[in-house]
Amino acid sequence: MNQLQRSDFYYDLPNELIAQQPLENRVSCRLMVMGKESLEHRVFSELPDFIEPGTVMILNDTKVIPARIPILRKSGGAGEMLIQGVDGDGQLLALGRPSKRLKLGERVICEKNPSVELEMVEKGDGGMWKLIFVGESLWPNRMNEVGELPLPPYIQREEGPDGKDEEGYQTVFAKQPGSAAAPTASLHFDEPLLEEIRKQGVEVLTLTHHVGTGTFLPVREDEVSRHQMHTESFVIPEEVGVAITKAKSEGRPVLAVGTTVARALESASSDLLSGKGAQGDTEIFIYPPYQFKVVDRLMTNFHLPESTLLMMVSALMGRERILDAYGEAIKEGYRFFSYGDAMLLDPAGQSSSS
Repeated sequence: MNQLQRSDFYYDLPNELIAQQPLENRVSCRLMVMGKESLEHRVFSELPDFIEPGTVMILNDTKVIPARIPILRKSGGAGEMLIQGVDGDGQLLALGRPSKRLKLGERVICEKNPSVELEMVEKGDGGMWKLIFVGESLWPNRMNEVGELPLPPYIQREEGPDGKDEEGYQTVFAKQPGSAAAPTASLHFDEPLLEEIRKQGVEVLTLTHHVGTGTFLPVREDEVSRHQMHTESFVIPEEVGVAITKAKSEGRPVLAVGTTVARALESASSDLLSGKGAQGDTEIFIYPPYQFKVVDRLMTNFHLPESTLLMMVSALMGRERILDAYGEAIKEGYRFFSYGDAMLLDPAGQSSSS
């Protein structure tokens, strides 16, 4: 059997289709609905047409924090620390730029608040560091004192984040602070749409999966199976496990809103299918021919070429079908990536007749 190569997931995307700004109206984005053999072009506000009563829909209630900290070295020079989360000892995990010049034990000044310092505690691979705030920790609730919103690298504006991003790069149900990137599939929902979905008999539940910027890291290995995923933490309440077990026994679908929700659910599948909650860290890498154990349907955005997220949706729908759908999206002028349009993926489903 031939091993999948990174290049098997390449597609050519015109730069002008990379969304640079959030839409004024969240639910006005386009929605591509992909069934077993069908493909429809809709608007996100029409999503309730495609979610039948009894569906268990699971959202990620993580909250993006100002995780990008501009720093000044006492020896001169500037850089930044992009905080990914904390380890079991309460040390911050961060991607340092420029990381090669930073030294073990060095203290750097937080440019936004020069009275606050960070100390480099341990150097990891790929520019990663463990560090601590000197004195009182500001993680996660006071990060606005030293940090800025960490927009994805493909959102390139000279002026940086603005007021629209403060609202647009946060879900309307964000609750648990700790992410360095938004669960972007959830950015399309507003409260009236969620209420409409609930009223039609859909069970809407939440889990917490903190998103690190490792989600944007490229696959560097030519052979897909050799790629090592980044680690992210999750907490899944027991009520989610109970709802999933009941739905599976009654033949009702589980709809994961976002790849982060899918990663958490699949990582904890044995507990969830036994009616339990779960929490921990995950490095799960989902790519073809992975067979999903919990997730039946997936709401997601359009992902980068050769990315782990594109590989995940290919595992659900089939690589060739996904690449064909992406080709159609490009032809139709869909907006791509974090601020872009959405897809509803249903590998067993047919088109709506409404």
